[in-house]
Amino acid sequence: MGNKTKALSTSIVLGIAVFVAIILILGPKGIIETVAKMDIRYILLALLMQVGSVLSLYARWDVILRGTKKPFSSFQLLLISIAGNAINSITPASRVGGEPLRAFLLKKKFGIRYGVGMASIVIEKIIDILAFLIISAFAIVYSFVFLNAPMHIVFLLVISFLSSASLLISLYYVTFHKRIRSKTVVKFLDKHKWLGDKIPILRHYRNKMMDSLTNYYSHISLIGTQKGVWRYGLLLSLAYWSFEILRAYVLFKAFGVEVPLSVIATVIIISVIIGSLPLLLPGNLGFVEGTMIVIYSSSNINSIVAGIVTMIDRFFSYWLMLIVGLPVAWYLGFTSIDEKMK
Repeated sequence: MGNKTKALSTSIVLGIAVFVAIILILGPKGIIETVAKMDIRYILLALLMQVGSVLSLYARWDVILRGTKKPFSSFQLLLISIAGNAINSITPASRVGGEPLRAFLLKKKFGIRYGVGMASIVIEKIIDILAFLIISAFAIVYSFVFLNAPMHIVFLLVISFLSSASLLISLYYVTFHKRIRSKTVVKFLDKHKWLGDKIPILRHYRNKMMDSLTNYYSHISLIGTQKGVWRYGLLLSLAYWSFEILRAYVLFKAFGVEVPLSVIATVIIISVIIGSLPLLLPGNLGFVEGTMIVIYSSSNINSIVAGIVTMIDRFFSYWLMLIVGLPVAWYLGFTSIDEKMK
């Protein structure tokens, strides 16, 4: 777990640096005066919104995984989901790093093959991107028509929408189009099977990979045809994004500031895109916070309030997931995927 430990240490150092930088830029005196007026009830409500986000992600995966017809424990699945979210937080491109861990822990705890686990996660990603596109479309229309938002904000939203739409189309096509499958991985392995004849160990891993691919594609098709998977999965994804937006909304309410939900949705959409870029920083610390504060401030929100809300929001969505999730990953027996998947 050396790489993960290094990433965690980097996250802590960067997190402290970002926290100190925001305080110095906004001014310690102004922050103290603003925090003194904070309504703690809304902070606790925001914490409940974070719990709702976590449970929505777990429930979505639960619905999808039931489509594989494999037995599993709901409580253990919740723990695996939390652990995966924690690992996502310390990878440079957030929201993807914990997926191999989740598939690995499914195999470790329930005997569900790695390819089957990844099949459930790919379906989950497709549904998540679809929900993200729905939220993005709403934010674009509302910002452009009702808010008279600056053109650079609308431009960023449109770019976010188009990039997500392209990813969704590509992922869906490669996942469900049989001709694409056969022309990529399977045919490539068949074409180069002579390597396995020359090197026996490669033949072993080739056969193992082919077996995993067969399970992966068969369960992709199985899950995709299960009644209710897409409908309930999409509803739970929309619930997740709603909790994310409402968490920031109630945080602003804690300081007596009323911010339109569309503005918060815009900030979240753009910050998610920034957080997903491979910038070689755990969780893209600094970039995400800076983006959120700048966009809030450009929407006529007091910069000190915007900074405090951003820090609290990131604590709930990022640091709290690390504080809870990493011990859970350790409890579940995660050490190294590379070692265990051999």
